[in-house]
This record gives sequence, structure tokens and C-alpha cells, in this order.
Amino acid sequence: MQFTYESGNLSKDRIWAYENFDEIMQVIRMNDDKKELKLRLKEKFGLEDIQVKKLLSMRLDMFTEHDYLMDL
Repeated sequence: MQFTYESGNLSKDRIWAYENFDEIMQVIRMNDDKKELKLRLKEKFGLEDIQVKKLLSMRLDMFTEHDYLMDL
């Protein structure tokens, strides 16, 4: 599954982010500032600027197992 940026694909994006959560958090923890973080996320996951912005705007409480299962 690919991270997308389409208004109707919030569920798919949340599933992608949930399934890659540990790797995403690892990248976040390894960076000192937002500019570097955005660059590393783009490199690691092949994301575009708008995708990184969308990913970083997701609330952490959206990553519960219950929400993940509801999106499947």
C-alpha cells in the first residue's frame, strides 16, 4: 500500500501510517529539526512534500489498534 494524497483516501493513509508507525517514529527520533525530518521522511519512504505535511499532521491518537481495525 502506498501513502497517497487524495481527499477520499484518509483511511488508506491511516492504514499505511499505522503499518509503518515504528519506522516513522524512528526517523522522527533521529532528527533534530523539522527541515531535516521532512527530508529524511521523503528519502526513506519516497514521499512528496504534501505527503510529508499530511503525515506529520496526523494525530497520535489515530494510531490505536481500534482505529486501524475500523479502517480495514
